[in-house]
Amino acid sequence: MIYTKFIENLSDYQKDILSRFLIFLPIFLIFVFPIIHANTYYGDDWYRALWISTSNAWLTDHRPLGYLTVFITSAFGMRDIAPLSQIIGAISVALSVSILSLQWNYKTFPAVICFSFIFCQPFFLQNLSYHFDSMFMCFALASSLIPFYSDPSKENKRKLFTYSTIIIFLVLNMYQPTISVYLSISLFESMRNLLKTKKVTTSSKNFIFRLSSLGFSLLLFQVESLLFVKKSAYVSQHSEIIHSIKNIENNFHSYLTIFHTYFLKDIFGYFMVFVILTSIILFVKLSLNSDVKNKFIFLFFGLLIFVLNIATIPSLQIILLHPVLNSRTFISFGAILSMCVSFFVNENLKKPVINASLSYFAAYILFSQIALSFINGNGLKAQNDYRIMIADQMNNDYSVLSNGRNDNTLFGTLGDEKISTVSEKIFRKYHILEDNIKLLSFFSYYTQSPFFLPCIMLIRGFPDSSLFLSDTLSSFKENYRDSPTWKMINEKVTSCHVERIIHHPLFNTYKIGNYIISDYAKKCS
Repeated sequence: MIYTKFIENLSDYQKDILSRFLIFLPIFLIFVFPIIHANTYYGDDWYRALWISTSNAWLTDHRPLGYLTVFITSAFGMRDIAPLSQIIGAISVALSVSILSLQWNYKTFPAVICFSFIFCQPFFLQNLSYHFDSMFMCFALASSLIPFYSDPSKENKRKLFTYSTIIIFLVLNMYQPTISVYLSISLFESMRNLLKTKKVTTSSKNFIFRLSSLGFSLLLFQVESLLFVKKSAYVSQHSEIIHSIKNIENNFHSYLTIFHTYFLKDIFGYFMVFVILTSIILFVKLSLNSDVKNKFIFLFFGLLIFVLNIATIPSLQIILLHPVLNSRTFISFGAILSMCVSFFVNENLKKPVINASLSYFAAYILFSQIALSFINGNGLKAQNDYRIMIADQMNNDYSVLSNGRNDNTLFGTLGDEKISTVSEKIFRKYHILEDNIKLLSFFSYYTQSPFFLPCIMLIRGFPDSSLFLSDTLSSFKENYRDSPTWKMINEKVTSCHVERIIHHPLFNTYKIGNYIISDYAKKCS
């Protein structure tokens, strides 16, 4: 009765939004379900689960609005509320794409098929895996679509410019890489205008308007950064602008290597390339069949939009001295897929059989993204269980070899963490998932691998009064191998001058004076 009364009080516009939202949301929840089911801490989650409630480290990441949302939604504290964080995030994006698809006059089926990719895409899986960060990353993604609810050709440009600039500035204060989505949707909008008006000038003017708004937002963000934000060393490093053209060239080659890895090494990557190329062919067919006057200029501008849209994947990172070469920053790929798939559900082809076939194929493309999410979830779960097993073994070794003298015995590791058989088979088969599992495994931070191993060991029972070797060598950072302590340990292990050894299938643990070292390479057997 209450629900019926609520529906009756809605306007037709609100009913349309609600009906779309109730389709988008289940799809998004199915997509994120494998991550929720895996229930693993991801990357910085380990650290934050232990210390974030008593630390202000987050404030130096220049994401104040993002962390404010975490603070408010976790009952005025910094607490782990997953999977509620992922569910709230999915709701926000579902609502945003529902409004956008209606504003752009998409019918329900094409809307669901096209705009679901903004959320359901391989490069957003890593973002969704975070217990703490996933929610405001979703909020940033949802907010980046808001400026496109209004059409610059129909609205007051000055008012829309101000409104868009404020929204993008807020997005930058939540999660900066989301501006690549804004750029991609700007190009998607330009493509729509090009096909609708058949005028290159109208399409290009809209895109320039969107770029102007972005540029002013970036300027405000930079001023805010200089005046009010004390950045961490990591954020400062990864926000530094390049100093030479050579750096741009190097970045470009780095991204080409990454694209080759993601898209030209396995069947899923080939499939995505096929989708993009097919959409280009469909655009060319539409262009040749249109009544536009200068078809060459029309075609050239449309193909340029495709090229520029693909370039939004690295986006502005191409001009950074130390770009984040990580899949979680490539989230504009979902918007690119949305634009490409829009040609598969285009009703202007006027051939029912072909239309139906392309629409079903578009639906299968969406299904493939959901299937990949389940594969990713199984890989994350397998590696997490593997890490916990190893951490438990290391904790036990430490307890045995320290003889209860935890206050002056330090723990460290040699080499890189092993990968579970299940996880390795997954990312070897699906290279597009490699970052989600492998990168964190092989990222050696000071002297332990993975870099969050101390957090896992502490959560699994490592004595609070004990220290890790990395704590004593932190001043050396990446050059810890030059420290006298590390040289001594490495020499002792290489020559097998150790007091005791505990053997495991995946590593050996040695006692060397006051140091207990777990060696993945098992140099001394």
